[in-house]
Amino acid sequence: MPSIQIRKISDAAYAALKSKAKTDRRSLQQEAAWILETMLAFPRIAHQPEWNRVDQIRKLMAQRYGTLPDSTSLIRQMRDER
Repeated sequence: MPSIQIRKISDAAYAALKSKAKTDRRSLQQEAAWILETMLAFPRIAHQPEWNRVDQIRKLMAQRYGTLPDSTSLIRQMRDER
């Protein structure tokens, strides 16, 4: 099986990779290979936002502005009126 060596990775990226590998119970090399293979197999995933951050923003918005009504029915009504 082919292998690669990655040089000049930042300390922060290395620490994050090491932490993720520990969380996922993989070796550092297994985790790096899994991430690389996943991103190459599903390139659109790499461009999606971090959903945890999106959820944090949603909570902050709810705290600041309260719960907003669901606009689905209004959008549907406007669409049907066209």
